[in-house]
Amino acid sequence: MTQRSLVVYTFDWNHDNTNPILNKVIISEYLDAAKTMKSANTDWFDAISQTSLLQSYNLSLSNGTEKGNSLFSVGYYDSKGIIRETGSKKYTARYNSQYNLFKGRLKIGETLSATYFRDRILPTGSITNLSYIENSIIPVHTVDGIGWGGPIAGMDDRDNPYRIIEANKQNANSFGRVFGNAFADFEIMNGLHFKTTYAVDLSGNYYRSLQIPYTAGFLSDPRTIAGQSSDYALSQTFQNQLTYDLSLKKHRINFLLGEENIKNSYQNLNGSTEGLTLADINYAYLSVGTKNIQAHGGGSGDALLSYFAKANYSFDDKYLLSGTIRRDGSSKFGQNNRYAYFPAGSVGWRISQENFLKNNVPSISDLKLRFGWGQTGNQNIANNAVYSLYQAIYSSQSPGGSDSGSAYDITGANTGTLPSGFTSTQTGNPNLKWETTTQTNLGLDFGLFNNKISGSVDVYNKNTTDILINPPYLAILGEGGNEYFNGASENVKGLDAIVSYSGQLSSDLSFSVTGNISLYRAKITKLPAAAINGFPGNGTTETILGRSPGSQFGYITDGLFTTTDQVTNSAAQPGKGLGRIRYKDVNGDGVINPADERYIGDTAPDFTYGLNTTVNYKDLSLSFFFQGVKGGVVNNSFKYLTDFTSIASGSNWGLRTLDAWTPKNTSSTIPALTLVNNNDEARPSSYFLESASYLKLRNIQLAYNLKNAFKGSKLQRATVFIQASNLLTFKTSSFTGPDPETAGNPYPIPTITTLGINFSY
Repeated sequence: MTQRSLVVYTFDWNHDNTNPILNKVIISEYLDAAKTMKSANTDWFDAISQTSLLQSYNLSLSNGTEKGNSLFSVGYYDSKGIIRETGSKKYTARYNSQYNLFKGRLKIGETLSATYFRDRILPTGSITNLSYIENSIIPVHTVDGIGWGGPIAGMDDRDNPYRIIEANKQNANSFGRVFGNAFADFEIMNGLHFKTTYAVDLSGNYYRSLQIPYTAGFLSDPRTIAGQSSDYALSQTFQNQLTYDLSLKKHRINFLLGEENIKNSYQNLNGSTEGLTLADINYAYLSVGTKNIQAHGGGSGDALLSYFAKANYSFDDKYLLSGTIRRDGSSKFGQNNRYAYFPAGSVGWRISQENFLKNNVPSISDLKLRFGWGQTGNQNIANNAVYSLYQAIYSSQSPGGSDSGSAYDITGANTGTLPSGFTSTQTGNPNLKWETTTQTNLGLDFGLFNNKISGSVDVYNKNTTDILINPPYLAILGEGGNEYFNGASENVKGLDAIVSYSGQLSSDLSFSVTGNISLYRAKITKLPAAAINGFPGNGTTETILGRSPGSQFGYITDGLFTTTDQVTNSAAQPGKGLGRIRYKDVNGDGVINPADERYIGDTAPDFTYGLNTTVNYKDLSLSFFFQGVKGGVVNNSFKYLTDFTSIASGSNWGLRTLDAWTPKNTSSTIPALTLVNNNDEARPSSYFLESASYLKLRNIQLAYNLKNAFKGSKLQRATVFIQASNLLTFKTSSFTGPDPETAGNPYPIPTITTLGINFSY
């Protein structure tokens, strides 16, 4: 027998390359020559996670008379995160009131709410991801219990996730928000009302951070960096409405005229500094830094002005008619296209009120047919999208890398602040206009057997034109190639249905069941040349036109190479070999290259569904809600970590690699182990697409009504309950990751159990 050493591991094997047999693996006691890190068996996910605890308390007080009413409430929320040292606290307060004056002809009121939220800011995504791939042989701490374990030569530069937690636990963000509105509603004459409302929404963040020097294996950073940032956002809304209600025997008419003005503004300021004497968050302010002091700031704003009118007509509660017209103007568009009109209308027929149905079919309690047509606009683009932008960029703040900076020592002074030119960062488009969606809807509402069975069915057809898009641009365009424009058009057809059934089995036992299903089919119906790069495809023979926007593009896999004949007789494919992924030569030219890429799946599901059930027995109530998805695919990027030793080289690998292809395990679908990715197996392909179907028990709750236990008191409600969310997940066997809903996302969806009690006086 011979032994082969790979720094830390010594392999005792038979040295027969044709029929290799591993006897055992000998692990060195220490990972480094200085003997500061002992070999470990660290469960990194366990090391960085904890059981979360959520607490929520609310108190409300209210009163009311014929002259007015008011309500005051306060709340406290404390959440301990599932990652160590994470958590947040939220304090809320709310007050609203309404008063009637002049014998009820004038109503005035206001709503005021305040929120303060503080949470620790840790890079939880990186921490969670690192906990999956960090080598378990690395210890959390060095042997002295003070230093940090980290990678050694031969390993990837994967940082110690526990160290990242400890290094960032002092960093916190404070968020405050005040929202309020006040209104006055005056009845000018019978049926004629004028209402004016002013609302303001002010929010702001304040964040401080400290980066602490560290050494973890061969990773280190000696810098102490302090950072501060703050921002605020202000939204103001002023609305005026005039309404008139008129009733003439069986006729009822309602008119509305309105105007709304919305103004939004935002500003931010942030800075950083290095060279702090103390690595202490209480000392970490910009003024105590000694070098590399930087400050940045910005702001933006937009405004929306709308005029609208609406009329509703009803005859005998059988025939319903409604029409709306809006004129919206947005500052985000240029002078020529700032305003657009968006009409809408609907008709309804309450068939159950007709005598021929009411008198002859008593089982039908309610039956209503609806039809609607309307247009809506979208202005969701940057505030400055219509303008060409230029910026003086220093390399430290460059958006595209140091080579796009515009500062240069043109005078050769070799000292002082560099003079800067300007870099083009965006090409303006003054011809931008509103994105418009036109939708037609046909619906049916029904109730049967005194509404024990009720529900609705809606089918719709939605066309969106002039979709606002900011696609990637060709590098040949150079600086300033970034541009917004109106691009593709899309059609969506869908169906939504919901059915409920309520039953009374006895005087003490009742139940209700509600099920729903939703499905849609979408496709791109127009694709201008300038929008092609915004969608998957090769831009020439294979484009998204006529396909779903969720279409995935890549190579089609055909299993693994399992025989020498397959390797020899297949299309030219660099890196091919036994145990490697085999890609289809779709165009038959004998070469695997981008010309073989095709659309390989669609993320849109066949349908989504849900089931909500409640069972009541005396004062006891049990409710549960199931939600599911059928069909569609997800890109399971977890396979990069679980199936490959080349893509995640030097990292901790998933258990699936233990079942990788070998000459003795030719039935495996997992590629053979290798430390080099010559076959480019990280390329987008059907290998990573898996079923998106799942069924989840979203929520289950058991509650007991204590009201009867407090008879004679002023208690209006008293309920104690226990509930759990995300308790069960059922997925198809073809999905190899932990959860198809979060495929590739390092943030797990936690199971949350809540014990609570509600009192109301």
